[in-house]
Amino acid sequence: MKQQTSWHIDRKVNLSHLVATGGVIIAVLSWGSTVETRFERSEIRHHNLVRDIQRLEENAAAHRAEIRDDLKRINAKLDDVLAKLPR
Repeated sequence: MKQQTSWHIDRKVNLSHLVATGGVIIAVLSWGSTVETRFERSEIRHHNLVRDIQRLEENAAAHRAEIRDDLKRINAKLDDVLAKLPR
């Protein structure tokens, strides 16, 4: 039995190796496009969420201003009522 002491590279390429390599390349490209699509969708969702949060913050600020104005009016009316009470 001969023992091979060095590496040997065969110059022949089997068809099965070409088909397997082609399949791996196609799978990697398909996976990459899927990841890119998911990333783009995530970016769109992120921008939509940021816009929604900004709109909610604006609405909350408007509501706070309304409540503050209502409280000022209530306070003024209470002061009027208290001023009219006999002491």
